[in-house]
Amino acid sequence: MAAEDAAVISGLLATTAVKLADRHVDLLAFGWRRRADRLVNPALDFADLVAYDDRIRAALAALVYLGAPARQHLGGLLNEPMRSAELFALTYYALATQDGELLDATAALTAAIPDLMPARVAALQWAPVSLLLELAIDSLPLAKRIGLTGLRHRDCPGLDERTLAWLRTQAFDAESLCAVLQLVRDLGRADLAPAGLRYLDHAQPAVRLAAAQTLLTLGPLEHHGPACDALQTLAVGEQDTIATGALRTLVLHAPARTGPLLVRLASRPEFRRPYLQALGWQGQVDAVPELIFALEDRQHGGIAAAALELITGSDPGRDGWLGAKPARTGRPPEPGDQLPANPDDDALPWPDAPAFAAWWRARRGRFTADQRYFAGQPLTPSWLSTVLRSGLLPWRPLAAEHRQRLLRGPLFPTELPADVQRSLLHELK
Repeated sequence: MAAEDAAVISGLLATTAVKLADRHVDLLAFGWRRRADRLVNPALDFADLVAYDDRIRAALAALVYLGAPARQHLGGLLNEPMRSAELFALTYYALATQDGELLDATAALTAAIPDLMPARVAALQWAPVSLLLELAIDSLPLAKRIGLTGLRHRDCPGLDERTLAWLRTQAFDAESLCAVLQLVRDLGRADLAPAGLRYLDHAQPAVRLAAAQTLLTLGPLEHHGPACDALQTLAVGEQDTIATGALRTLVLHAPARTGPLLVRLASRPEFRRPYLQALGWQGQVDAVPELIFALEDRQHGGIAAAALELITGSDPGRDGWLGAKPARTGRPPEPGDQLPANPDDDALPWPDAPAFAAWWRARRGRFTADQRYFAGQPLTPSWLSTVLRSGLLPWRPLAAEHRQRLLRGPLFPTELPADVQRSLLHELK
């Protein structure tokens, strides 16, 4: 009877272990998949990211603790159609357990299905430091390898210098040129920033944008003029992502050069959204009356509210100006209608315009017209460090950019796992 009981117990434990492995793979995979949405969620701050990322780490730790049942379950996923989230889980687990065989299998899958590459790169951002990790980084395509070097150079000693030496032997396409220019910013190598000057007239808009960003954040003052000229042209181009990036860079880092451009954007309905965003990025309180008026815009009220939050630091829920989002009419667009609202704005809280106007009248006196504001305070390195330590998630990348321009140092990596970011907070002193 004792032998039969032992067999039953053993079977139950095996079945439970398999179910637990399946459960934790799901937690790991879907936790990573949903993380990108959290990074832009206007209601979440860095403490929320810490709690969320800790749950992802805990799911990985549980799989490692389960041992053979988890390895068997994960290996079995290789025989099924692979999704990005599962590829992330497999690669992260393989690096955490130093499982070279499983890592090679995920690399082969990525080579066969290029759409899986972003998940593999993400897993290399999360994986613990090891020789296997550095070999995995070295095996990536050129642009991806450069990008990982920029993000992980702090905890992989010598990775940056080895990569820079290796880059001298490489030929670059547009994607890898963008990655090299971003690497200069990630490393904070002001001595290398002037190299961006030669790419301001590159055939590809993305390269021109990356070059101008590098010059404005780290380059010498005499190169700022040509960079701004390139951005002025890109900001009214047809490629929306490039145009928005150019406008953001120009407004964040050279606001004195934006006047004529903003007047031009204000006069064209198709640029209404980026124009309102730019008023927030600029951080000037003289834009507040115009933004208050825009709060009534059924299409762009949310983006106007986000701009006001960025300037004043006011939270609509905390400060009493949160309104009810207007219902969608469902009416098909008529000729002459404005472009449809950006889907990214759906997550923005909807403002109560009169309530914000009342809040502003009571607090206008603590703001001055000759100051740039960010999240409600004058734009200083000290305040930017505070935002990086505890601020809202959508504000943190902006704070990192501002801080790099002011201090001409490495770019703080706001996309890395929260516990890694926490270990780097000493850089913010």
